[in-house]
Amino acid sequence: VAGGERRRVGLETRREGRGKMVGGDRAALGAIQAVESVAAVWEYASNTRGDVTLKEEVVVGSELAVWLDCKPGERWWRIKTTRRSKDPDTCIAASEIFIPYAFGPVLRDLGRSRTPIIMLIEKRLGEVVAEVRQEISATTANVAEARALGIPPSEPLLQIVRRYLGTRGQVLEVSRSVHPTGALVYSMSLRLASGISPP
Repeated sequence: VAGGERRRVGLETRREGRGKMVGGDRAALGAIQAVESVAAVWEYASNTRGDVTLKEEVVVGSELAVWLDCKPGERWWRIKTTRRSKDPDTCIAASEIFIPYAFGPVLRDLGRSRTPIIMLIEKRLGEVVAEVRQEISATTANVAEARALGIPPSEPLLQIVRRYLGTRGQVLEVSRSVHPTGALVYSMSLRLASGISPP
């Protein structure tokens, strides 16, 4: 659906100096995320239902070590989740989350709370998130993701990778989430002080 058509059938909210929220198609299911602040990430998690599908200890290989910014041979926890909104039969996200092995105690709370893992790390372990690095890109569903999301393999997906860093620049969590077309619209607006021409 083109952007103009999505605005006609959905919902758009603007706030000066912040992001905008656009809903359409699956927006009626509550699958909307406003890009206003890091707090929006917490709100999104609390307004949807997450289910843990995998929790395992992994020994990091060389390729994964580059992605996690750690040393090969380190032990980490790998967690897979799915997320649903108002319609329990519609999956709006599938995520793969990695946390350092020492943070394992927070995993005891999984399934009993809607609190995101990174918030549990702050509350239970006293760590502080100082920076969130986010990458948004397009991808296609592999077999496992297609099965989790209930869509055909190779369907287009919106992919969001987030790296949560502590006050010393240490990695607290790395997550990769994929969303089916229409399940999440992520947009932002920029205020310009003096136009776009170079000085």
